[in-house]
Amino acid sequence: LSFASEGEHDQAIAAFSHAARYMRGSHIPLMYLGKEYYITGAVPISTSFFKNALSLAPRDPTLLQEIGMVLASAGNYDKAEKYFQRTITLLQTIDSHVTLQAWEPVYNNLGHVLRKQGKYPEALEAHMKALQLVPNEASTLSAISFIYLLMEDYSNVVQYCNQSLRIKRADQFTIDVLQIAVKELATLPLDLGPFSDHSLDQVVYEEPLKANVFSTFSGESAMQTD
Repeated sequence: LSFASEGEHDQAIAAFSHAARYMRGSHIPLMYLGKEYYITGAVPISTSFFKNALSLAPRDPTLLQEIGMVLASAGNYDKAEKYFQRTITLLQTIDSHVTLQAWEPVYNNLGHVLRKQGKYPEALEAHMKALQLVPNEASTLSAISFIYLLMEDYSNVVQYCNQSLRIKRADQFTIDVLQIAVKELATLPLDLGPFSDHSLDQVVYEEPLKANVFSTFSGESAMQTD
């Protein structure tokens, strides 16, 4: 695994191949071989290893998620969605052995592929579940803000961007999303609510307005396709 994490894919493939010979019947070396061959661009070989691993361990949530991630990277979002959903179903059956933190990436991955398919409400629901499992995760908050941007719900964009930037202040993607939302909000007409022209005049001239329509941008409030 150290070779893989350092980007030494040839050495990683050699190591996992060696492990596969000595761990016959185990799906784990096959799973990592599938991942490494995919990274190096050998997709047919990668697919073969994943199929063999899946035949040995069709109910391993780690394997299902790895396959889902590979499918998502290849742009097969509908198939990736199915694997992530299967992963969640399996995790729910063995939750006593799995920490809540382990669920969070699965829900976020599901949210990303749902967003890629234009299923914004479902994607939002998946990311919200991830946020419930691991609150104050900047990447999750940014993902939620981006979906709200796609849904043109700019007030919620500002809210979740501000929450994310409090945790990870220099995240450029979140800053870009926030700036887009601010520009869009600035073009919207001011909703005066129940005020009449006469009552608004009294508020303006007798006492300065205390609420600024852009106050939510100050930070006090509160991820391509194809």
